[in-house]
This record gives sequence, structure tokens and C-alpha cells, in this order.
Amino acid sequence: MSISAEVKIHIEYLRDFVFKSTTFHPHYNLLIDGLLKLQKNLPHNANVSAFERTIQYGGYSLFAPLFEESNFTSFELSPPDGDIRGAYNDNLIKDKRFIASKYTYQSEDLDINLDDYSQDLIFIPNLVHHVKDQNKLFLNAASKLKKGGKLFVFEPFVREIHLMPYDYLRYTPEGLSELLKSHGLVIEEVKTFGGPFEVISYTWAQAIEYLPEELRSEIQEWFVNTEMPRLLELNTKYTENLVRKDSMFPMSFSIVASKNGV
Repeated sequence: MSISAEVKIHIEYLRDFVFKSTTFHPHYNLLIDGLLKLQKNLPHNANVSAFERTIQYGGYSLFAPLFEESNFTSFELSPPDGDIRGAYNDNLIKDKRFIASKYTYQSEDLDINLDDYSQDLIFIPNLVHHVKDQNKLFLNAASKLKKGGKLFVFEPFVREIHLMPYDYLRYTPEGLSELLKSHGLVIEEVKTFGGPFEVISYTWAQAIEYLPEELRSEIQEWFVNTEMPRLLELNTKYTENLVRKDSMFPMSFSIVASKNGV
């Protein structure tokens, strides 16, 4: 399926300013590229659904524009106090490059208002760790997929505890794969992104927030201009553990699974 020029601008805005994947957080390219690959191979008038946190973006789906030629449904699955926290990223959606698409439904207790066996694609971007009952989440998702329909999940492996107290767990790729298989899904592809140097860079950025304000700006300037570029360069240059072959340290991972195979 094709993508309009306007949507391409929206996608680059997501990369550069929403996720900062071209500078600070390259692992989010795994999310965007994974969705684009799936979008490209969808049938005409495909049924696509997303389980998202949209309240922090004013109730807008970040990814709806990618599926402008599909029948797209967005389910708002923010934590219970999402309305209280509000649209703390609303400055990002005011840019003219951002295509505003409101979510379709606000899900209550993970209830998904879709017909069984109706969806060609369901994706869950950066959300599973905020869902208390992952079994119910994936049971519902699997029941809505057509035979051959695909589920795409993007999850962090390394993150600070955030949106407390609604941050419940971190999966490994293998652990999440086993959970999806237990719901009758077939794992088609597992990808990881990032390495220990990006992990160090990310942790440094979080640690700076713990410093008092008068010290924070000084360290921030050094880190952004000197240390972060060096770490991210090392991250692209040295990608494998040369001592322990059964070890890895990704920032994030994605999984594509299908209902009863292709």
C-alpha cells in the first residue's frame, strides 16, 4: 500500500521530534520501520487496530496516518490516571507536520469492541509493560485476528520505572514469544535493536535528571555534545559480545506473530 507525501512528512516528524530516533533514541526506528514494513504488505481495505496510549498526545493516535488506506481503529489504553496526568506531550502535536487523528474508542478493562476474526493487523506499540493483565490483553488480541492476521508488538527491554504505579514488568524477547505462543499465535519474526552503549547513553540521560538544577545544565551540555555521540557511534560499531556468545543487551525488541500461521 502506498503512502502519501503528507504522511511521509508525519513519519519523519515522529522519527525526528516525537521519538528522537535520529538523535537520542535510535531504537525507536525498530517500531516505525516494523510498522511501515507491515503496512506495505497489507491487502486493500485491510482492517487494522492499534492499542495505544493516546491521552498524553491529546487523544491523538501517532500511527493512524500510516494506515490511511485501511479501516483503522485506535483503542486508548492509558493507565487509569491518564486523564489526570493529561496531555503532557501536547506541544508535539501542535506542529503542522503532525497529522491529528483522534483515537476511536477508550477501552475499559481491556474490552476490545471488535468482531472476532476480523482484523488483518493489530499492533501494540510500547504499551505491554503498562498493562497489568497481559494474558487478557493477548487473549483479546488473538481472538480478533483473522486466520493469517498478524500481531506486532514493540517493547522496551531497558527502561526506567515510569508512570508509576502503572509500570509492571519487562519481558525478554523469548519470554514474550512464549506468552504469545500460549495464545495460539505463531512467531514469525523477532528483532532486537540497540546494544550496551545505547543502554549506557539512555541511563546517563535518566541519571542527569537526578542532579540539582545548577549542576544538571552543565552535565547535560557535556553529555549531549560529547559523550552521547561517542556512545552512539560505539553502539553502531560494536554490536556483538565477543566474550559471551549467548549474551546480548538490547534497548528494545519487536515481535511479529500470526494467527494459525500464514
